[in-house]
Amino acid sequence: MIRKISLAALAIAFAVLCTVAVTPAMAGVVTVTTTLDVNDIQAGSFTGGVQGAPPFSPFSVDLSAGDTFDYTIDFLPGQELTINNLSMIWAFSYADSSTDVVGTGALSLLGPTGAPLYTSNTKTDTEGEVHFGQQFNGSDFPGLPASVTFAGLHYVGTVDQYVDPTVTVRTYNDPALYFNADSFSTGVPEPSSMLLLGTGLLVFGGTFKRKFFSARNRNL
Repeated sequence: MIRKISLAALAIAFAVLCTVAVTPAMAGVVTVTTTLDVNDIQAGSFTGGVQGAPPFSPFSVDLSAGDTFDYTIDFLPGQELTINNLSMIWAFSYADSSTDVVGTGALSLLGPTGAPLYTSNTKTDTEGEVHFGQQFNGSDFPGLPASVTFAGLHYVGTVDQYVDPTVTVRTYNDPALYFNADSFSTGVPEPSSMLLLGTGLLVFGGTFKRKFFSARNRNL
């Protein structure tokens, strides 16, 4: 009887070990929020774009196959970006090694409160070797107007597979934002303009105050 119980226990233990061995690692959600001054967006090979930390606030995260990249780009307070006739937009991060990557995700354009204004359709595609964060066409966003103004972006995408089987995890620490369109504008004054505006308001305020008290003294 003791021998039978021992064999049964061994069989159960072996089954449990086999189950643990074949169970894949739990996928996780990797959340990143980075901040950008839209005045750093420059025209180039794309209609507009910016890369690196700085000007983005820095981060460094690891993404394994199966992980979800929850990636938010916040503009500085009060800033907005207007894009006219958007044809492509791409919020992503470069990685520390090369392999094509299959991903599934969607991108949202955010309002001043952080709520989504327009969210793309979810799609699955294979991306190039050194980054993750899918490209989206203007037609991927239902109801997107010809001119769209927004205050940030939110990409949520899952790393379905690293195509190179020897790559199981990569480090991402080089944020980027690029887009193609007819034109764009930041909708915020340059820092030097803000300084001139502030100086002008101070001068105007001082002049108005002197005139007000001068007129008041003459009437007394």
